[in-house]
Amino acid sequence: MKKLLKILAVLAAIAAVLLIGALIALKIMFPPEKVKTLAQNYVRQNFHREIVFSDVSFNLIGVTLKDFALSNHGSFDPDGTFAKADRAIVKVALKPLFKKRIEISTIGLDGLDITISKDQQGNFNFDDFLTAENAPQKTENAPTPTTKNVSTQQDAAQAAPFVITAERIYANNCNLFYRDLQSGMDASVTRLNLQINQFDMQAPFEVDFSFTTDYQDNDGLTITIPVKASLQVALANAQWEKAYAVLEQLTLNYQEIAFQLSAKADNFLNPSLDLKGSVAGLSNKALADVAQELPNFILPSVLFSAKAKLDLNTSSAKIEQAKLSIQDSSITAKGNMGWGDEKTTYQIKTDLALNLGQIAQMSTLTDGFGLGGKISGQITASDKNQGQDVKGTLTMKDLAVQYPPFSLAQLNGQVILNSLNDISTSELTALFNNEKLTASFAYKNLADILDLVINLDLAKFTLQSFSSSQKDETDTPKTEEKNKEQNTTEPDTKNTTETFFNIKADIKVGEIAVPYFSTQGIALKADLKKASASMKQANGQVGFELQQGAITDLDSFVKENKIVKILLLPFSLINKVSSKLGVEIFPIQSKEDKGKIKFTSGNGAYRFTNGLMTIENTSFISAISNMKAGGSLDFKTEALDMKVSATILTSQTPVVIKIGGTMSNPSGKLDVASTAVSLVGGILNYKTPIKVAKTTGQTTQAVVTKTTDTAVGAVNTAVDAVKSIGSLFKSKKKEEKEDKAQ
Repeated sequence: MKKLLKILAVLAAIAAVLLIGALIALKIMFPPEKVKTLAQNYVRQNFHREIVFSDVSFNLIGVTLKDFALSNHGSFDPDGTFAKADRAIVKVALKPLFKKRIEISTIGLDGLDITISKDQQGNFNFDDFLTAENAPQKTENAPTPTTKNVSTQQDAAQAAPFVITAERIYANNCNLFYRDLQSGMDASVTRLNLQINQFDMQAPFEVDFSFTTDYQDNDGLTITIPVKASLQVALANAQWEKAYAVLEQLTLNYQEIAFQLSAKADNFLNPSLDLKGSVAGLSNKALADVAQELPNFILPSVLFSAKAKLDLNTSSAKIEQAKLSIQDSSITAKGNMGWGDEKTTYQIKTDLALNLGQIAQMSTLTDGFGLGGKISGQITASDKNQGQDVKGTLTMKDLAVQYPPFSLAQLNGQVILNSLNDISTSELTALFNNEKLTASFAYKNLADILDLVINLDLAKFTLQSFSSSQKDETDTPKTEEKNKEQNTTEPDTKNTTETFFNIKADIKVGEIAVPYFSTQGIALKADLKKASASMKQANGQVGFELQQGAITDLDSFVKENKIVKILLLPFSLINKVSSKLGVEIFPIQSKEDKGKIKFTSGNGAYRFTNGLMTIENTSFISAISNMKAGGSLDFKTEALDMKVSATILTSQTPVVIKIGGTMSNPSGKLDVASTAVSLVGGILNYKTPIKVAKTTGQTTQAVVTKTTDTAVGAVNTAVDAVKSIGSLFKSKKKEEKEDKAQ
């Protein structure tokens, strides 16, 4: 036994001597200067670059390279450096070689810097490494690979006699720089430290790394984010379908923002991913450097998770579940995606659960809106129909929102999406300004025409004042208003694209009390095609009925709303023209009612034909007068052709006015013939004033206050009407004389 040990010791000594001799021979054959010259010539001939290093040394089964540097290609500043390193070292363990194992004890990089550049033409400074002329040339005598040869090579590789492991692989203080001359953007990964312990192709091994990312652009934005991660990797001896990686933790921090992620990936050929993580500290303050104009907000911890299977051969993924949640609110999705073609394809199903009350507390942007309630539902979306294929149902429970002076509470119902161009609701119930509301709504986009269906029933609507912006408009001094009217011209709509609407509406509102207007109730129905702001192509019908009420300032009231302006446009024009003529179409009942238009009922029936509005049946009836109007308004030409008949009930004598001109500049004149005939009839009707008094006792008593004899009051009213007509005749004759004189 001792003899055998001596023999082995001698053999080991001989092997050591031979190895040392081989190393000495290697150093003699390839001294550092010769190695440097060979490397420099190779790089110059193949890559047109320069390579330098201060020293190369061959250790016992290892090599160390010091102060290595590789220059840029000639077109990228030949004096610049593409890559450099303070030291690169490779050491192989000696003993395992005898067991047909290559065990690398150390692979290390110290101070490696790589600079990647992109020039103004979009070329990178590493493109020459990828060109075809730098690819290895095919040897003429080399056999063309066949399926059999390839299979044999793969089998041979898998049956290789050597097993490769590495006790330690590291990189210390390494940096990667990127400069984009096209956009002026600079980015970098600095202070990269990598540590791999017990690297093995057949067994799992640990990987730890950390680095700092830096970003800077031409606008002065600078972002620095430190990143740290640890993971476990199993390469399954290059059987990639069995390989996996487990990211135990990845963290990055920016300002007060903390991001954490853990994940697992199985099967490197077609990975299955399972990840989860969180983001904390998101706020406008933390993002101030990136976005300075964000509203004030602070988000609680945001949690996310995802499970997906990727098919790298077809460039597609099946998302089993993806979830994003903040407190009680969450969005969960699943479906399929593909990115292999020019257009990304997707088919996603999403479940929503939103707590608006909690969300509102995350930002000052929602202060004062009183958001509350919950929204839940399910939505599916695909890339079909140019991304318009969105279907689903959203359920609203006890929604609340305030937009002073309006408030909405206890809103319940459903929103039904057939597509982004087809949205409707079930019957909605709510409290609007604390009054009961039921409503439904439908919207369709039909060939660039918005089709709207609105049904609404509101018990009562009370409003103390309009918003400040509306009030500012109505508080403009009358002199300024007149100047505005004179200088205002209709906008040129010839070169402006209008939005057209098809509108079907059935609206009922109970008692209304708003600035400038009150009524015991209103009913509105509309069926319009191609309605727009100009109404130049409108077709269809609109009708409304008003119960008892009053308009305190007609001009101000019609300015508050476009719909009101159209509905009351005939009355607004009548009021304007009658004021110019000095005729009271809407007489007051008492001094306290000065400026008011009181009515016991009112209605309007308008028919639209290609922008021509025909007034079919329009009237205002009050306790002392009736006003009826007919005619037409042409929205294309603004031309007016209207006739108004106003009758004071105590005289039964109508005053008839013809209105012409345009909507922006209406004009009117007394219809003398019609008025005179009516006047005579009115006087004849009062041959028996006592009888009239009996039949109209209550009415005349309400009109002629402080008078005991209502019959006398009626006759006086008729006489006043005659005087008014006479004064109009005189004015007319006077104007004719003045015209002739001129």
